[in-house]
Amino acid sequence: MATGVVGLRAIRINLRINKAIIKHRKWKVFKTVNNSRLIWDAHSKPKGLLGGHINIRSILSKCEQVQHLLQESNLDFLAISESWLNENSPHAAISVPSFNIFNNDHKHGKGGGVMCYIKDTIRCNVIKIEHCELEYLCLNIVLSPEMSFTLIVIYRPPSSNVTFYEKFGELLQQCDFNREVIVIGDINVNWEDKSARKQLKQVTDSFNLTQIIDGPTRITNSSSTQIDLLFSNMSDRIIKSYNLITGLSDHNLILIAWKVNGKKCSISDQSMDSMKIPKNKKEDFKNAMQSIKWDDLMKSDNLEYTSQYLTDKLHKLIKEFSKKSRNKNKRASLPWINDTLFQMVKERDQALKISVKSKLITDRHKFTSLRNKRT
Repeated sequence: MATGVVGLRAIRINLRINKAIIKHRKWKVFKTVNNSRLIWDAHSKPKGLLGGHINIRSILSKCEQVQHLLQESNLDFLAISESWLNENSPHAAISVPSFNIFNNDHKHGKGGGVMCYIKDTIRCNVIKIEHCELEYLCLNIVLSPEMSFTLIVIYRPPSSNVTFYEKFGELLQQCDFNREVIVIGDINVNWEDKSARKQLKQVTDSFNLTQIIDGPTRITNSSSTQIDLLFSNMSDRIIKSYNLITGLSDHNLILIAWKVNGKKCSISDQSMDSMKIPKNKKEDFKNAMQSIKWDDLMKSDNLEYTSQYLTDKLHKLIKEFSKKSRNKNKRASLPWINDTLFQMVKERDQALKISVKSKLITDRHKFTSLRNKRT
């Protein structure tokens, strides 16, 4: 009898452990951006194109962190909603070296706005959609001679009425669905709620668009919703999707990796040629420069002749003594993102992860304190 009781207790304990394990495993699908090898390790980047979206809730207050994320990571592009920019915003403050910016700022009041950072080695141009009143950005991205796609970045404010779906359908009608179309953004419709998503799904189904992202993308102490969405009409080209927690916002960073067919196109090569004078020729070059009759040139009244003579002489010497070398471009470092600051960012993101998991007010206060200290 005692053996039977012990066995029953063991089964109950195992059931509890299994439930805990299941809950833990479910939680582990959410990784923080700072702990993701996919983002930071060049060897872990999937083949093809890596990009995604985040609702940033003001780019100006987080431009340094966004710059760090783009320049030090594997991302090829980043779409942003709720940029909170307007015509009076200092757009120079949000520029990132080696990335082109495309944006559609909010026209009235605070909030809203969409934008997209794309590496300047990727061919991209804006597609103009006639008579569209939505907050959107439509881009044509060329990856290879055999492959290009349309990227639509869209933001639907929570206050939008049912006319959004009609306007959204009109926007999609003006796109070429004979090629790949990606729709990405914060649409403020909980995709996990079948009733709430009904109208949106009717529109996306009519264009054969499939929703790719799994799991909630905005988690607070009181709610868990999947409102940051990504649709594709050619989902077989998507290698994998990712849903990552970041302290940049209360929204997750959603990412996908694309297959690239054929040789990838780029505007410029990843390495560039430069002319250098070898060490063993520097002394000869110095002597040749000193042999120029500088005093006579300075005294000459014929400015045009003097400038032309000097230009020809310098070109001749550079050609004679210099040698072509090939240097690979290096990622630009951000000197203000030091070890101390980076550790603060990691602590902030870890506090957010704990807060989302525990749903305790104390944990939430700890996260907001670290977030405010960082920003």
